[in-house]
Amino acid sequence: MLISAVRLTRQGSYLIVDVETVNGWIEVIREKDDGTTPIGHICEASGLVQANRDACNQSSMNDLASSGGIRAAF
Repeated sequence: MLISAVRLTRQGSYLIVDVETVNGWIEVIREKDDGTTPIGHICEASGLVQANRDACNQSSMNDLASSGGIRAAF
């Protein structure tokens, strides 16, 4: 998996780490933060591959739900 960028952002009370791949931005870390949380994370290749697989699966499920192929509430 080719990673072209890594991004750390704050969304409300969460710290989010995303990686950019040919499939777009994929969230790999989400951690609750109270403003004092020290930052120090590693996401190894197996974690990146799993996050990519999960994002693709979720996208497929969203496509099925929006097409009426499955019910949105699983």
